[in-house]
Amino acid sequence: MSTGGATYLTFGQLARRLPAPSGRPISPTTVFRWATRGIRGRRLPTVVVGGRRLVEWEAYKAFAAELQAAGLVSRHPQARVMKATTRFRDAEKLLSEKGI
Repeated sequence: MSTGGATYLTFGQLARRLPAPSGRPISPTTVFRWATRGIRGRRLPTVVVGGRRLVEWEAYKAFAAELQAAGLVSRHPQARVMKATTRFRDAEKLLSEKGI
């Protein structure tokens, strides 16, 4: 839904619009948790229109930027997975060198 230049999305629409970290799509339930519980005290702002809770696209972008600035999320979630995989391989190599 678009009004006055602002784009409002349901939780499901927002979840589908976001990139899928590590290949798994984001669930609308996750977006609901961002709005109700938040992440470390920061909540995703929402509005209720006709009994439906909606998220303004610009409000989501501000929420994501705030989390990134606070260091609570990675801009590149795959980097964490790759880093962990590399550490795992390094550990395996070290253990095999030691004969363990």
